[in-house]
Amino acid sequence: MKQTAKIFLATLSLIVGNAAFSQQATEVYIPIGESPGVSGDDSIIGSISSVDHEDYRMMVSVAGETKPVTMTPATRYYLDKTRAKKQNKMSSFEDCEVGQRIEAYVDDDGNAVWVKIEAPD
Repeated sequence: MKQTAKIFLATLSLIVGNAAFSQQATEVYIPIGESPGVSGDDSIIGSISSVDHEDYRMMVSVAGETKPVTMTPATRYYLDKTRAKKQNKMSSFEDCEVGQRIEAYVDDDGNAVWVKIEAPD
């Protein structure tokens, strides 16, 4: 019986781990505001009001409120080209500019896990 429980737990951890990796791997293809289980719940969607490229931080205006977002070396960046009807692609922090609409998925410490940057038309 204990062996069966160990096998079940090992299998479950592989499935959950692969699901999380799959979500990360496909996030580049998902437009701003449409990430299942993230958008509207655990993400910040708004416009960049300031960018500090030296300290890897930005302020994002969300419904009249300004929220800080800090990037880490592990943060992933995606350029959302949905409005231009082109394929989204990987991006970088250097593509973040004041006025751009973004979605940032942040952890409990306010660090960005990923940031989607809306490309101009």
